[in-house]
Amino acid sequence: MVGFNDIPNLANEHVDAINEQIDNVQEQHGDKLGAHGDTVNRGVDAAQEKFLTGDVQEAAENQTMGGQLA
Repeated sequence: MVGFNDIPNLANEHVDAINEQIDNVQEQHGDKLGAHGDTVNRGVDAAQEKFLTGDVQEAAENQTMGGQLA
């Protein structure tokens, strides 16, 4: 069973596949967001750049989730 602490390692192993799938979803469904599609896509792209490049563990350090350190 995968624990919470294993998530960064799994993300590091699969970061390219994760990014590819996110890009595919944006391509397929971005037009459904109407006038806000470009804004949402830019936000998603920024999140990918911040969290899904290089070492995911390093990017996740000091991030907060609901007031708790991630």
